[in-house]
Amino acid sequence: MNSGKKIFKELAEESLRRLNKTDFPKNCKIPGITVKNDELGIPLYQTPYRVSINGVTAPYGEPANPAISVLILNYVINFPEKIPPDGEWITFREFDGAGPLTSFVTENTNKIIETTFSGKMGNLKNSAIKTGGCPVDDELSSDISIHFIALPGIPVFLRFNDKEEQFPAQCSILFRQSAQQFLDLNALGIAGTILTGRLISGTTNG
Repeated sequence: MNSGKKIFKELAEESLRRLNKTDFPKNCKIPGITVKNDELGIPLYQTPYRVSINGVTAPYGEPANPAISVLILNYVINFPEKIPPDGEWITFREFDGAGPLTSFVTENTNKIIETTFSGKMGNLKNSAIKTGGCPVDDELSSDISIHFIALPGIPVFLRFNDKEEQFPAQCSILFRQSAQQFLDLNALGIAGTILTGRLISGTTNG
């Protein structure tokens, strides 16, 4: 097991221990989440996952991969008592305390999308739709703007401008300010990298 997978596995195990100390599953009440037999049903980019005291289960009954488990367990553990107002759209670097993680997250999200889809906006649009995204009109006149729902209550907005003669492609991934009340910074970064991976693969499985 490489070091990255080992770290996520350890984080998932620690998160599960923390989950079992909460008022689970009663602490999650928001449209989009279902509760059945002490399990939560939670969609991640429209892919359904189940959460129980035993962990996170992927659509076909297998355990979710460790990164997804960390993200979803963090979401359940930190779920606020009252749903906060959305706030403005902001980039990852604008979240409080994001500084040390910003470069790593940007390299694994925006930069990869720019490189992969430069000159291939049609591919980006098709892949985004497969990933549950909805192309929308953007007042900033981006070449393409796509709205996603990472998790219930956590929308994500992707803006992409394709390359021109003297300018490379540019991508921005934005969250609502309220996202930090649902997820810590590591989990927010995971949400962005999962979206990036699914756009590249063109699939919602994982």
